[in-house]
Amino acid sequence: AMVKVYIDVITGDEMVSDGYPNKEIFNGAGLEVQARFITKGQDDGGIAMNLGEDEEKGADAGGMPEGETVIDIVDRFDLKETKYDKKSFQAYVKVYLNKIKKYLQDKGKAERVPEFQKGVLEMVKMILKNFDDFQFFTGSSMDDEAALALCTYPEGKTEPVFYFFLDGLEAVSYTHLTLPTTPYV
Repeated sequence: AMVKVYIDVITGDEMVSDGYPNKEIFNGAGLEVQARFITKGQDDGGIAMNLGEDEEKGADAGGMPEGETVIDIVDRFDLKETKYDKKSFQAYVKVYLNKIKKYLQDKGKAERVPEFQKGVLEMVKMILKNFDDFQFFTGSSMDDEAALALCTYPEGKTEPVFYFFLDGLEAVSYTHLTLPTTPYV
């Protein structure tokens, strides 16, 4: 099966893939991606089975590897949390959108620019309206003038949703490799 990885056109950072439930929004200017919480290191090799008898001897669950709860997309793509206030976010948007507009023109996609600008404007309005509900992540290179992953929890939902400016990402298709189950001797 093919998997599409979305790569930041400025840094080359992998930001997300189509392996997560997603849909295009705002005239294709945005990508909305459903994330979820996962616990890393949950496989304790059967330690939990013996916990009951250990507790009787005065041991506590503290000795067991708890496993760290993370957002799957943040963990998989090594996204780095960053901070913005409204003013700095608006300044970021201005700089970033000019970079993407130039990128589109350089790639011979000048006809995409008006649609992109219109869609992004709607998306930015939505973000600013709910600004305090958003967390911001850069790609792994931590370039805060490149692509951002914007994370929020829609009303009534416990799992995070991410938003990306789609025109600033390039979709690269990879063949999903299946490794042999038996090791080579």
